[in-house]
Amino acid sequence: MSAVLKEGTDALAALLAYVAQVRDRQLDDIRSTNEAQCRSLLDAARGRAREQIRQALREARRDADAQIALARAGAQARLRRARQALTSAALAGVQDRVQRALAARWADPAARAAWIAMALADAARHLPAGSWIVTHPAQASVPASAVLPEGVTLEARPDAALDAGVRIACGGAQVDATAAGLLRARERIAALWLGELERRRGSAPPDAGARGQA
Repeated sequence: MSAVLKEGTDALAALLAYVAQVRDRQLDDIRSTNEAQCRSLLDAARGRAREQIRQALREARRDADAQIALARAGAQARLRRARQALTSAALAGVQDRVQRALAARWADPAARAAWIAMALADAARHLPAGSWIVTHPAQASVPASAVLPEGVTLEARPDAALDAGVRIACGGAQVDATAAGLLRARERIAALWLGELERRRGSAPPDAGARGQA
C-alpha cells in the first residue's frame, strides 16, 4: 500500500511540476507579448510625437516665412513711397527750373530766333502749306528773316496772355511751341531729367560720394 501511495505521490509531484512549467512558459510568453506590445506602442507614440514636432516646426517656419515676407513687402512699399516722394519733390523743382530757363531763353534775342525757327520747322513737318496763323506774345513777334516753307504765308496774332513761345495753326491742326505747351510734357521732362541724373551718377567716380561727405 505504501508503494502505491508513493507512486501516486510521485505522479502528482510530476504533474504539478509539469503544470508549473507550462504556467511559467505561458507567463514568459505573456510577458514577451506584453513587452513587444509595449515597445510597439512606445515606438508608435514616439513616431507620432516626432511627426507632431516636425509638423509644428513646419508650421512655425511657414508662419515665420509669411511674417518675413510681409515685413519685406511693407519695407519695399515704404521704400517705394519714399523714393516716389523724393522724385516728385525733385521733379517739382526741375519743372520750376525748366520754366525759368524757358523764360530766360525767350528773353534772349538769339535764343528766341532759334526757338521760332525750330517751331516753324516743326510746323513744316506737321502742317499743310497755306496760311499759317502764328500766335505770339505781344512784345515779340516772328522776325521777318524767318525761313518759311514754300507755299506758306504767316498771319501774326499777338496774344497778351502768352509770355514765351509761339503757337502755329493751320485749319484744325496746330503746333504748340509756347512755354506752357512745352511744359505740358511733364512726363517727358521727368524722363529726360531722370535719365540725365542716372547718366551723371553712372559717370561719377566711385569715391565722389565719400568726398562730398567728407
